Amino acid sequence: MTGVGADVALDHGNLFSTLGALDAAPPVLGFGISRPDQVRAGLAAGAQGVISGSAIVTLVADNAAAAGPVRAFVASMKDATRRRAGGT
Repeated sequence: MTGVGADVALDHGNLFSTLGALDAAPPVLGFGISRPDQVRAGLAAGAQGVISGSAIVTLVADNAAAAGPVRAFVASMKDATRRRAGGT
């Protein structure tokens, strides 16, 4: 499930553990993710990935003439995944 929204509770640890035990596809969280702290929280809860598509669409719409804000946003979100992996 994806889309723009308010903060989403990221207490999905039990769900992610259950999915893993059932050999389900890796869980990916993608509802209301628009800040690096939300990326870190989702990954810490057990998500194998996060989706922030609506936030990028909004940045592009608001900054059509400049790629800088989109580039900075994507870099900050990617940095949040690197910190989880031990800073690599």
